[in-house]
Amino acid sequence: MRKITIFLFAAFITLSSCNNVIDKKVSLETAKDDIKEIKEKYKDEYTDADFETLSNKLAGNVFGAFLTKGEDAAKGIKFEKTYKEYLEEAKKERLEKEKLAAEAKKKEAEKIAKMNSASVVSIYGYNFHKADSNNFEFQDYHIFKYAVKNKSSKEIKAIKFHFNIYNSLGDELGKGYEMSLTDDRIQPNSTFQNSMMFEANSYNSDDNRIASSNFEDLKFEIVVDKIVFSDGTTLE
Repeated sequence: MRKITIFLFAAFITLSSCNNVIDKKVSLETAKDDIKEIKEKYKDEYTDADFETLSNKLAGNVFGAFLTKGEDAAKGIKFEKTYKEYLEEAKKERLEKEKLAAEAKKKEAEKIAKMNSASVVSIYGYNFHKADSNNFEFQDYHIFKYAVKNKSSKEIKAIKFHFNIYNSLGDELGKGYEMSLTDDRIQPNSTFQNSMMFEANSYNSDDNRIASSNFEDLKFEIVVDKIVFSDGTTLE
């Protein structure tokens, strides 16, 4: 009697497992409905990104079979893994990417904090220089006035920074502007001021929007990339 009870219990467990869609091997014929059911039932365990990865993986396998073996092979493709196995792989991959992104973000934040403790770069003025063919000037220019404050206890020998420009709504107007200062020294706790000039294209809508903007409406996102001190030490 005891053996019969154990057998029935094992059979019940096996049947329950088989009836659980997530533990089934992927079937191309029922995949759409299966995934819909799994997504609803396991919405707290897997993200939309996990299900998107699953769908892309299945589609990739089918397309690969179509390219290498033909249409009939693609229609009759057999998957050796269960939905859960695919989803667990997708979840693991997502978590690894999230961890890497978090580490990169932390590292970037630490770099910014380190740079900000040694220097501050600000842009405090802007002029648009229009080309004047009468004076043999054939290029428009953006001219920015900037200041670099050395907050460290060491002389700065060189500094490199880049910046992006946004309007008052936060829309990006320009990106990737770079400036390297190598010919001047900045003493500890002192400020260096100068102007930097960048070519402007009259056929570029962003350049035109910068040129026509009030300086007070422009927002600058400035990032210091590298600082070289006169004693040979660097921050980057």
